[in-house]
Amino acid sequence: MQPGAIRYEGSAAANDAWARPACARRLPPARPLLRQIQEETVGIQNRNALHYSGVADRGWWADYLDPNTFLEAVLSGPGVIGTGWSDPAFDVMLSDANAAPSSRERMRGLAQCERLLLRAMPVLPLYCNVQAVLRKPFVRGLSPAKVGSARFKYAWIDTNWRPS
Repeated sequence: MQPGAIRYEGSAAANDAWARPACARRLPPARPLLRQIQEETVGIQNRNALHYSGVADRGWWADYLDPNTFLEAVLSGPGVIGTGWSDPAFDVMLSDANAAPSSRERMRGLAQCERLLLRAMPVLPLYCNVQAVLRKPFVRGLSPAKVGSARFKYAWIDTNWRPS
């Protein structure tokens, strides 16, 4: 792969991030060469097995509303984001933080883990995905989802609603 190339799989998701004007303002001024080199499933398997060189695109979406969902993704061993990075001190620090007796101590420990991760920089955030959601004005009880999809458990239709 050429220097400055970013490897990605499947659709042009990485390409789209560079093309979107809102994201482009936040990206580095250098525009790397984006190269799709494999079918998505094969590419993901090869990336997770570390069968690549250079930089590989990988997105991560929070599974739950907690910093740990991002931190545990870079633990040593076979990872879900395919960096190959390993730091036993980080692994112990994350385990200790999650075993803390209080929420305040746990969050302090997770913040230390995040600082260590940012210093090591095994991942480089290139863009952030955003979701825009439209909702009919007569739908009530549907709160914006902080993570993932909307939850309809408390949603209801206001049959008395009228346009103003």
